[in-house]
Amino acid sequence: MAIAAVLTVYGYAGPVQGWFEARERTGRTRAEVQELRREHLQVQRRLQAAREGPALEALARADGWIYPGETPYLAR
Repeated sequence: MAIAAVLTVYGYAGPVQGWFEARERTGRTRAEVQELRREHLQVQRRLQAAREGPALEALARADGWIYPGETPYLAR
């Protein structure tokens, strides 16, 4: 009877340990996904800001773009 109990416990030990490990990995993965979602939102906000007004104009001027009627000057 005792041998059967030991074998039963031993038989469940591996799957139970695997279940705890999977649960821990799932928790870490969920935390990583949350962090990546926060980073994604920050990048989206920065991208939206770069597509608007002064930031967009600054990027265009840094690439040499000018408004019609302006005279370009080259800095040496």
